[in-house]
Amino acid sequence: LWFSVLGFCLVLSTLPVHSENPLKNADGFKLSLFNKSMGHRFLRLDYKEAQSDNPKLGFLKMRLSLLKVRNLYLEIDLRHTSPDRLMGLFTEVSKKKGIRFATAEPIHLRFTGLQSETIEIRAEKGKFSADGSLKLWDNVIFKNQKGKKNIDKISLSINISKKAILVNIPNNSDPFYLPL
Repeated sequence: LWFSVLGFCLVLSTLPVHSENPLKNADGFKLSLFNKSMGHRFLRLDYKEAQSDNPKLGFLKMRLSLLKVRNLYLEIDLRHTSPDRLMGLFTEVSKKKGIRFATAEPIHLRFTGLQSETIEIRAEKGKFSADGSLKLWDNVIFKNQKGKKNIDKISLSINISKKAILVNIPNNSDPFYLPL
């Protein structure tokens, strides 16, 4: 559903930007989703603000809206959702063309794995790329049970055959998988 919310934000970003448009800027948003059978929260999403902007090139105004989401926080507890649901949402949103024009500045992700292991990733910037992955860069901090690393960039994608989130850190020999 996080991806559905981002999709909604993208729809907002395609609206014409006029001073009378109340959807131009959105301040504060919080969302929690719970497992139907057990009542446990499996997703938490919040951000401080979302701004739609039409960039200018000299005196020309581009007909392309860009969306900036400020202070995005996403927490996913993989113990309380189905792999198919999460993979479907990630794939659906990452394939939307408009999502590539949205950036999160800064972004904080927190995953609780099936064995209660926690992975936290913080970065100054993040966005979906054309290949369907979520790219994070600029002062990336990766933290898990083994410790904390400062890295240049990181990429997250869904591996459907392994039913896992693929975490790829450049210059690391092997990416690792977070099972769904």
